[in-house]
Amino acid sequence: MATFLRRRSSIDDIKKKGVAVSKSTAGKLTASVGKGGRNSPKDIEIVEDLLHARGFFGHSGDRRMNIVGAKKNRKNVTIEAITKFQRTFMRSPSGLIQPGSQSERLLTNLSPGKVITESLGSWVAHIVDGAQSRHLKSQNHLNPGIRLMIAARRAYYPPRPSFNTLADSTVENTYGKIRKFEPTEGRFVKVTDHDSKYKIGKVTIPQLAGKKNQMGGVNRTGKVRCHEKAKDKFLRLFQAWEDAGLIDRINDFGGPVAVRYRGQNKSKLSLHSWGIAIDLNVQQNKMNMAPARLGEYGCVLELVPIANSLGWFWGGHFQNTGLDAMHFEIAVP
Repeated sequence: MATFLRRRSSIDDIKKKGVAVSKSTAGKLTASVGKGGRNSPKDIEIVEDLLHARGFFGHSGDRRMNIVGAKKNRKNVTIEAITKFQRTFMRSPSGLIQPGSQSERLLTNLSPGKVITESLGSWVAHIVDGAQSRHLKSQNHLNPGIRLMIAARRAYYPPRPSFNTLADSTVENTYGKIRKFEPTEGRFVKVTDHDSKYKIGKVTIPQLAGKKNQMGGVNRTGKVRCHEKAKDKFLRLFQAWEDAGLIDRINDFGGPVAVRYRGQNKSKLSLHSWGIAIDLNVQQNKMNMAPARLGEYGCVLELVPIANSLGWFWGGHFQNTGLDAMHFEIAVP
């Protein structure tokens, strides 16, 4: 509980600073700031204030920056802070913020309070609003320490889509009803009776060829098992990711078909049992753990908006079950 309270305090501090900064630095940058930039005093002040409010300086004393007239043997804290900020959403930080760039937009247009509220939806909003004790009791299985760490540290977290996950009745009406199943090993089960809509087939997803599977092997051909009705959904999803230049973000995968319980609930089956979900970069995005951040190995955050646009739901937006950032499932049949 002590750790929880410390994190709670740090979020309040950041949120308060964010409100103050948004008032004092309403103007946009006039020129570049950072490594190789023009570094006008006014622009430097804007960037320093925003970086400080977002927690990218260790303490307030670090705000005495020295880009202008810096000595070669003196640590350039501003450029280091810019680089640290950019690592949250860039693979190769430049240490430079230019007017109109993604770095400037993220830094000037998003107050920390807004980021924290939007990052993890209503759960974090409850915490920021001060109702953490009541809400924490009903959501303690979601690992609040990790969730708060995500909210406090991440500069980018995909917004939640307007749609939700499929209702169980919709899954059965669309993809078939599994009438009976029996346990095999661990969480896995064997389907022993189902209706005619439950049809598992095979599809070749070229973008998965050469990717590691969850068992440690390599899928040489890209051929996987999924529901017959989901084939086109999978093909369109991976093609869209490839068109956006994001296939290299995928290192390994699990599924789509994996007939097993839904978490620890032995009365319900995972959507993997119908072959309408897939797990990506499993080790870096484990259940109830903070997902890999932008720029880190195994990060899937950039894949989420495209998936949402095609009717897929991301497990990093689950609210009533454990965080599952590796998981993508069909939500709009």
